[in-house]
Amino acid sequence: GGDTESGGGVHRGRGGDMMSETESWHRALRLRPANAGQVVDVFVNYFILDIANIVKAGEQTFQIDFYLDMHWRDPRLSDFDADDVHWPSVWSPKVELTNAVV
Repeated sequence: GGDTESGGGVHRGRGGDMMSETESWHRALRLRPANAGQVVDVFVNYFILDIANIVKAGEQTFQIDFYLDMHWRDPRLSDFDADDVHWPSVWSPKVELTNAVV
């Protein structure tokens, strides 16, 4: 026995559990679309929609509504129709807002 059963399209995961080729592919898509040490270029645009609730200068707070647009190329998805991709399983850049009050 290897890691793949012939003819069935079934793989064994790390814990020896059986998973379909689709499940295996979805797990792989959670990883960055580049090898270790390689950079994934992520292009970021933002559009400020509104700045409101500007408080006294001593408190230094305000509210901002904005639209954030990010795009990057993931060559692993080039052969798939967008309707066939399980998007929650696909890697995406982490967005972190510093000094944000939620």
